[in-house]
Amino acid sequence: MNPRIPRQALPAEAGAIARLVGRCVPRCLPVTAKEVADGIGNWFVIGPPGSPRAAASLESLPEGDLELRSVAVDPEWQGDGLGARVVRAACIEAQRRGRELLCVTTTPAFFQLQGFERAEDSRLPEKDARKELPLSARRHVMRRRVHFSGKEQRRGSLTCSA
Repeated sequence: MNPRIPRQALPAEAGAIARLVGRCVPRCLPVTAKEVADGIGNWFVIGPPGSPRAAASLESLPEGDLELRSVAVDPEWQGDGLGARVVRAACIEAQRRGRELLCVTTTPAFFQLQGFERAEDSRLPEKDARKELPLSARRHVMRRRVHFSGKEQRRGSLTCSA
């Protein structure tokens, strides 16, 4: 198993993922090992089994779209492209499901490099009902569209717009 290629998280990695997110993304919505374990099929990681170096999750939204959450990269591995790779894995999953991908971030420039564009804050109204980010964290809602083009639609494959 190549430790630099994104993969689905393993159930035994829930605690390590929660610690990674807590350590790397202090302004992110916190996650517990139980929350990770309950949604383990929606988590993507990079790293050897049991030692994730990068992680991200997808959450279904009421409108049918997907939210990209908890993108985290171990500080020792930052700048090595792991964040972009784990986000790409999430985009591929959004393509597979035929859903638009949204995220709330304090680092919009990173997500713009990954093909996201700014979206209206109203796209994620339930954000206010969840645990709040610190007031100092300026949040931006970003969107990455998934679209079908003629020939691809007939074959059932998807393309992410960039």
